[in-house]
Amino acid sequence: MARRKTRTRYVRRAAKRVYSRSKGGNMKPFVNGAIAGVAAEAAQKYIGRWGAPVAMGAVGWYFKDNTLKTISGLQIGSMVGDMIPMISGGGSALGGGAY
Repeated sequence: MARRKTRTRYVRRAAKRVYSRSKGGNMKPFVNGAIAGVAAEAAQKYIGRWGAPVAMGAVGWYFKDNTLKTISGLQIGSMVGDMIPMISGGGSALGGGAY
């Protein structure tokens, strides 16, 4: 017996995204950076030196901003590297002893 041909009722397609830009351009990275800066300053009061990178990573994760997550990972990696005696060279990987 021959198989019946099946007919697909609905074809799933990717949703088309439309991005609107204001006259000033895309302000999202600037706003995300400002929010991350405020969160980093506030978190340093409670967590200490780990506050800034953790807060930046949290803001980057919440707003899906890969740049903030990368900066956060760099800072956390530098802080962990300074804790290891064989790797620590007396300076910071981020240029000086700022972190």
